[in-house]
Amino acid sequence: MFPLLPQENCHQLESKEASLRNTLKKLESRLTEKDSLSTQMERDGIEDYQRGLELERNHLAQTDDMKAIILSEGKLAQELQDQKFKAELNAHLQTISQLKHDRFVAVRRAKTLETELRQEHDALEASRQKVAELQAKVSKGFREKEAYKEKEQELHTKIKFLQNKLKMTEAKQCGGEQEAIRLREELSAQMLTTAEKKKVISPRESRLKALNGRQRREINRNTTPGEMKTFMEDHNIKQSRVVNETKIPQSSLSLFTNKAKPLKACHQRALNEWFRKATSACKKMLGRNNMLDH
Repeated sequence: MFPLLPQENCHQLESKEASLRNTLKKLESRLTEKDSLSTQMERDGIEDYQRGLELERNHLAQTDDMKAIILSEGKLAQELQDQKFKAELNAHLQTISQLKHDRFVAVRRAKTLETELRQEHDALEASRQKVAELQAKVSKGFREKEAYKEKEQELHTKIKFLQNKLKMTEAKQCGGEQEAIRLREELSAQMLTTAEKKKVISPRESRLKALNGRQRREINRNTTPGEMKTFMEDHNIKQSRVVNETKIPQSSLSLFTNKAKPLKACHQRALNEWFRKATSACKKMLGRNNMLDH
């Protein structure tokens, strides 16, 4: 190739410069368009982002509202639960207080009852002591009564002895020898003591010897249920009295009088003795009444 001239070289350079300028303009225009497009996209992105942020803020606000509502409802529910718990607690405390009061009252009542029971026990012991003292006095009185009876019997015996002695003396003075002998025998019999008389003969044997055969059979005869029942009805005598005096069981006596069931031998003897004494006492009372009427 041949070397270029300076002028041609200048034209080439100018053409190149022009092409470069055109290319630069195109590039600048493209860059401008691109910048505008990118800016618009960025703006749209920013707006979208802002709208998203706004939506997020609104959502957060709604969430906060819901949270506040939930918290308020939770607080209300908690307050209601606390109130219910407090009411139940107060009820339990009142129940415990009432139970404590009832226990205190029960303990005080128990102490009072214990004191009253102790006082009643002491009073009962004192009554028992008084009863024992009275029983001792009654026993002593019975013994003294028996002693007085014995002394009275002795005095009566002495009086009768002296009377008979006086009669014997008068009979001797009057010359009645037979009367004096009889009185002397009576005095000899009266001089026997009570113990000696018991040794000689018992009262029952003496009574039996003094009775005739019919009277002995009457004493030894067993009392029949009909006789017993009729006697008790006629004289208005209760079975309890017969039971207390004869020591016969109530059931045995009822069966004997109502169904004629035989009694034991010991009970039959006791009933015979009681019936004999009761009929004898009734006869004596009837005789006294007749004498008074007469």
